[in-house]
Amino acid sequence: MNKGGTMKKLFNACLIIFVLFSQLASFPYNQVRAESLTGNSLFDTVEMKDATNHIIDEALNPKNLIKIGSTIQLEYTWSIKDSQVLHANDTAVLQIPLALKVSKDTQGDLVVDQKHIGQYFVTAKDNKLKLIFNDQVETSKDAKGKIKLETVFNPTLKTGEKSVQIAFPLGTMVHPISVPVQVEDSKEDETKQDTNKQAQDPAAKPVTDNPEQNPAA
Repeated sequence: MNKGGTMKKLFNACLIIFVLFSQLASFPYNQVRAESLTGNSLFDTVEMKDATNHIIDEALNPKNLIKIGSTIQLEYTWSIKDSQVLHANDTAVLQIPLALKVSKDTQGDLVVDQKHIGQYFVTAKDNKLKLIFNDQVETSKDAKGKIKLETVFNPTLKTGEKSVQIAFPLGTMVHPISVPVQVEDSKEDETKQDTNKQAQDPAAKPVTDNPEQNPAA
């Protein structure tokens, strides 16, 4: 019995050691995996403006109607949170909504307090914004900034719709902005309206049966 009890205690001890070792061994992996899932959590807000620098948002500026094909300027704000520790070659990738098509590749520097901490890249192929940091980010606490880029308004507009809602992913949240669309009437509709107007306007009809217009011989 003593031998069996000793073996059982030994087995339990080995099991505890195995569980502890497994947790310790997987800790770095889980930490890296969690950090990689933060992705676009660096991004805080987004704002849309037209070519004349007016806000595009049906809730804030409902009279600013946007034509399909118009240039729209996006402004993203980003910041490194207190709980985030970034290192050289860390990246953050953001998907720009497909209703706002990036027309060309662009890139720029990420500068905070006159310190170059990385670069950003905007790619037209996949409509994405990517931030890549260098080793200077490790000593840049509370770093934040803005990124501006140009897109083309190219939504899928259903018949009868007068606005389009665009969903912007920002970290674990989605920020929706409703865009009022300027819908142009077709030439056929304009012709039909002119015809109906003439039919309803008696002054537009020529008078041919007025005897006063025929002087007596």
